[in-house]
Amino acid sequence: APPNEAIPFWVATHFQAERQISVTDIGSIEDLGARIDPFRPGANLFVAIKIKGLFEQVEMRTVSRVPEGVGLLEASTNQSVVCIEEVSGTLVGFWSPAHTTSLNIPGYHFHFLADDHSSGGHVLDLKADSLEIELDFQSNLRLALPETKQFLEADLSNDISEQLHKAETKPQESAGDSADLNDG
Repeated sequence: APPNEAIPFWVATHFQAERQISVTDIGSIEDLGARIDPFRPGANLFVAIKIKGLFEQVEMRTVSRVPEGVGLLEASTNQSVVCIEEVSGTLVGFWSPAHTTSLNIPGYHFHFLADDHSSGGHVLDLKADSLEIELDFQSNLRLALPETKQFLEADLSNDISEQLHKAETKPQESAGDSADLNDG
């Protein structure tokens, strides 16, 4: 992205909750998704999600600024991962349908912000006792593409879905790692 573009990619909405649910005893990010799944209207619409609560643990990452031309997978190898405990905050994110693979990462994607703004980032995993969830079902999509020479001449024919999956999910841990949120 050109230097005057602060964010090369983002997903946003004018959030208006259409459904509210409460969940308890959430053991992982996968568990949270499984609790939300029955409330999605189907497999083909986007769902914007806002979640508030007190989190036992939130494991998240931030990627440092990288030089122009560095891809997401390579950039994500230089990420900072932090696990914070007993923090009140908000998760915001989207569930994206499988048929939108070339536009977004299918499935759930969350970012966290602590209420006191002391921490935040892309969520890799979490645990919580009780959460309040709001869902906004999205049937409209607006896509804005850059008009730069670099973008207009770029070869975008490569399938990068595997690279995106690796960059956006929690790295597999080797035996002996102690970062599992279910330990301790």
